[in-house]
Amino acid sequence: MEGYYQEIVRRFRVLLDEVSPLQERFPRLFKMITGSCHGIDHWTRVGIYTLIISRGLREQERVSTPCLVAEGALENAGVYAAFFHDCARASDGFEFDHGRAGNQVWEYYAKERGLEKDFRQAVSQALLFHVDHPAVDPAANEVTMCLCNADRLDRVRLGEIVKPGLMYPDGVWKRLEPYTQGLLRQVTLARVKADLGL
Repeated sequence: MEGYYQEIVRRFRVLLDEVSPLQERFPRLFKMITGSCHGIDHWTRVGIYTLIISRGLREQERVSTPCLVAEGALENAGVYAAFFHDCARASDGFEFDHGRAGNQVWEYYAKERGLEKDFRQAVSQALLFHVDHPAVDPAANEVTMCLCNADRLDRVRLGEIVKPGLMYPDGVWKRLEPYTQGLLRQVTLARVKADLGL
């Protein structure tokens, strides 16, 4: 998974440069970037899983949302979702509104960058829905499936086991479950901070 790690670090480095100027506008932005549970190492592991899952869905020809069909579109949406999903947390505790807060940053950033409306909305759905729910949304788009499953795979950092009832049946994540503990040991906060210059 080292190649995926390097790809996510490269993409996140660019996003950090582009998004950091928004901190004055969004005071919660990056407040927990070095947090012990929801920091940049977690975002990075989620990004790795999201890339793998999105590429798996593409290989299975299971990408049908029009704005995500083009080569690389779902993968890009997944990287954005991984980066923004916990970017506006105020604490490591339970915060029901953190998806909405991250989505506000995403919407502002995406509009500034001129990203297409349907693409913005697809990522927004993922950000708003990634907060744990008792069930999955059968109408979810593919980036939502990727982010929610990726985020839930990384719950091993909290000492939890993967809970299949909270996972979208995408045919990809089950292959990743045996790698979660190893990725947790490899992608540490200290490593990610050093690689991103934080």
